[in-house]
Amino acid sequence: MPKGVMLSHDNYTWMKKSFNTRKIKKLVEFQEQHRLVSYLPLSHVAAQFQDITASMMEAMHIYFAEPTALQGTLIQTLVEVRPTVFFSVPRVWEKISEKMKEMANSGSFIKTKIATWAKSVGPEVLNE
Repeated sequence: MPKGVMLSHDNYTWMKKSFNTRKIKKLVEFQEQHRLVSYLPLSHVAAQFQDITASMMEAMHIYFAEPTALQGTLIQTLVEVRPTVFFSVPRVWEKISEKMKEMANSGSFIKTKIATWAKSVGPEVLNE
């Protein structure tokens, strides 16, 4: 038997409206020019919320990744699309972090300094 709950259209729209009232809205002001990459199956609750409900309510441009995105082609899609909004499950963020660390260890001194600086600026923006 499936384990889960039924989420109605009202549930999704309420979550989206609630999202707009939180501090995070300051970080990601949704506008028409925003681009979002969809890579999760549309049966996933996160995909239903972000890829369907939020993108329609905010008129975002949505790009669909290849079905093999989670096997390694997601990065190619991200490079091509250059999304301004990227919503992800924790494991994908971990894979991105691992790849960044791997690249940092193989890069030149200048690239390492720039990457270190860029990573230090992120938390400052979050705290504003």
